[in-house]
Amino acid sequence: VRLAPRWAVEGVILIVPPSGQGLLQILDTVDEFFEYRGHRATSLVVASPGCSALGAAAFARNVADATGETVAAVLPRYDAGDVASEALGGLMRVAAKTPLGGLIRAAFTGKRRAPKAQSLTDSHDTDIIQALLTDHRVSFDLIVGHHRGNAILAHALTRLNGSVPRQTERVGARTSVVTFGTPAALPVAFDHVVRVIGEHDWRNAEMPVDVVVPGAGHHTNRALRGAVPVTATLKHVLGIA
Repeated sequence: VRLAPRWAVEGVILIVPPSGQGLLQILDTVDEFFEYRGHRATSLVVASPGCSALGAAAFARNVADATGETVAAVLPRYDAGDVASEALGGLMRVAAKTPLGGLIRAAFTGKRRAPKAQSLTDSHDTDIIQALLTDHRVSFDLIVGHHRGNAILAHALTRLNGSVPRQTERVGARTSVVTFGTPAALPVAFDHVVRVIGEHDWRNAEMPVDVVVPGAGHHTNRALRGAVPVTATLKHVLGIA
């Protein structure tokens, strides 16, 4: 199942709890994020563009299940080229009858309004990421990205470093970063970085990686063979029993 592009608005924030711990929420702005008490989220997720809101929520749910805490996920830019690329990895093929799929369809029932006006520079998703990381009301212990989401994250952090370097140092000192799939270069302030890639990931890059998942490819959809087991891998990386 794939949500309609008119609903998959770039920069939408998803609040995703661990399995069995409540409903996910879809929020349009940073203000709504805090109105909903989004500061309870301990991890920030940036899924790969083209995976749709459903794919982003599924990836975020995997992260939430690993940490046992609520996750905030930023929906990246969405276009046909990204959809085709991500579909090759299988992330788009989240099973239609899963409970998560039903929750998302229910949450998106009805007309979606356009996001409220924000200060846009390069793209809305990077603006949202930067806004969340610089707001004193929330403090993320972990940032997780997947494939092209890693590039968006790197761009947001580089912009952050260029505008408020001291804030970047503070965020980098307190936050661990785990990337899945194609890695991206992050500012030197972020020195707690673990790069994970599947053994057979055809997008394997020349940048060094820290963890190679045996027998896995690029995608993270557990319904298909060759998936990177995000939850189990994160628990291993973070030392969670």
